[in-house]
Order: sequence, then structure tokens, then C-alpha cells
Amino acid sequence: MIQTNQAVGTAFLSKESGRMLLSYRTNLKSFPHHWCLWSGKIEEGESPIYALLRECNEELAITVPPHMLHPWDIYTNSHNNFTFYTFVSVVQDEFSPKLNDESHGYGWFKYDALPRPLHPGIKKSFMGWKARQRLEAMIKS
Repeated sequence: MIQTNQAVGTAFLSKESGRMLLSYRTNLKSFPHHWCLWSGKIEEGESPIYALLRECNEELAITVPPHMLHPWDIYTNSHNNFTFYTFVSVVQDEFSPKLNDESHGYGWFKYDALPRPLHPGIKKSFMGWKARQRLEAMIKS
């Protein structure tokens, strides 16, 4: 399939533990050896949600019900015409994903104690008081 200049990603948020699941990137991706979202390019003809469901299946070997996906943020870089759609996937309990070759590892982390080094996009989207309030509301809902 033809790729667009758009990408999509998600963090998983456990309602039970209040922790977020992040991916530790391999050296095959941009920002190697950084903690990041589970993400990938949106292919031509895909919606952001469909692309995210496909990426979760490819990278974690899981099927995510669409009702678990919550739009979080849209980042646009007009300089290179790039758009990144961020979601939070709310799950009841933590789980152990089956990783493909794009991730070197994974971890569940409290959103106020995220690991380093973080991908810069996570810093922009998930750090700060407003983000913390939104995540806490998702846990309680």
C-alpha cells in the first residue's frame, strides 16, 4: 500500500493500575532507543482509527475494540505537511504484548513518572497538569 504523510499512535492506559503502556524503540526507527507510542504510518485510503487498529495488530499482536480508542491530540507540522493523530486506548487491566521487530521492549509506567529518554511527541502530548487531569478522568470513567 502507498503510505501518506500521516501517522497514528496510541498509549494504552490501564484503569486498574493507572499505568500507561509504552514501546521501547529499536534502532530501526526514528528516535531509536526512546520510549514512545505504538505507532505507524497511515496508508492510502485508511482512516486514522483503521490504521491504528492495524498497527496494534502488527506491533502488539492484539485486536483493539474501536470503542477503547479515545482521540487525544493531533499534531501538524506545516513545514513538511506531516500530521500525527494521538489516541489513548483505555483497557481494564495491564497485559503483555507480543512484540514485533519494531520494539525492543515495553513497559507499564505511571503517567507522572514516565521513563527516559522519551520521544519528544510524548513530552508534548502527555506531560503537564491538563494531560494528567484528562488521564485521571479516563481512569475514573
